[in-house]
Amino acid sequence: MPVDEAARQGDIARLAFQVLGKGGAIVFLNTEHSGLGGRPIALATRSKAGEAIVRAELERLAPALSNNTTLNGRHDGG
Repeated sequence: MPVDEAARQGDIARLAFQVLGKGGAIVFLNTEHSGLGGRPIALATRSKAGEAIVRAELERLAPALSNNTTLNGRHDGG
């Protein structure tokens, strides 16, 4: 894997773990996301634009987690 792709993959994984906790991050990163057009980990790894889209989605989810809710209505404490 090229260095730039590995760096993007690591950066987005760290952010996902911070925002969603371990379990939530693994599910989010590896599950097809129709709103993003693919698996978030693959999108973020592939390009800077993909990383930006996934980062924006995680930042959108962060305030919801502060209120103890997620898209499925539960808080994943990880």
